[in-house]
Amino acid sequence: MRKDVNISINQLCIKVITGTTGLVIAVMLSLAY
Repeated sequence: MRKDVNISINQLCIKVITGTTGLVIAVMLSLAY
């Protein structure tokens, strides 16, 4: 059970990191144009 919780937390962190990275890239692109 502990491992499953760790895996789900890791997936959540990855989703948040990729989401924020995508947001930052989108903002930079919109600012560049």
